[in-house]
Amino acid sequence: MRKLIFYISAICICISCISSNSQTANSKDNAEIPFVSSPIPAYTASSPLEENLVNQFNIYIDAMRNGNVELVKQYLYSDLFAQYPADYKNRAYQTIVNLFQNTVTETENNGFTINCAISDILKQISDNDRQIYVCETTMNLSGHDKFIADKSQIFAISTNNGESWQFLEMSEDAEHILSLRFSQRIISQIVE
Repeated sequence: MRKLIFYISAICICISCISSNSQTANSKDNAEIPFVSSPIPAYTASSPLEENLVNQFNIYIDAMRNGNVELVKQYLYSDLFAQYPADYKNRAYQTIVNLFQNTVTETENNGFTINCAISDILKQISDNDRQIYVCETTMNLSGHDKFIADKSQIFAISTNNGESWQFLEMSEDAEHILSLRFSQRIISQIVE
């Protein structure tokens, strides 16, 4: 999310510099912005299980965009805040949704649109009725004749053979969070 805000700021600076024909833009900042020639397309599911995963991710993103905290709770990986009291969990969910909404609003106010999608499935692990997928996500930013594609990775986790999915951003804490429910053998397959 911090990278996204940096990209938005950098592209706004870049656009203002281009429109005023100024050559003062920092070339290092421009080199770090992941400009692309067109938005990265969403992943095309190759099975009903993958189609369900992609559809539920899209519902999750729409819930974030629309501020539907209760729906976000359904799709954000339930063990993310497992060790915290209920009051903290509720504030944390609300904070996550607010940050996402504020970023989208600020971006759109600057003349850009944001589209978040799963762009690839990188790994699939099955353990009985539990599924863990490592997915590449892309946050496409478009506006002012520019396209930016910010890629990251998430875990998509199902404990009922793909009927319902929850999502966890790949982070330093993700391995520990997954260890609350999954064996070290499964985690090793995921992170290798």
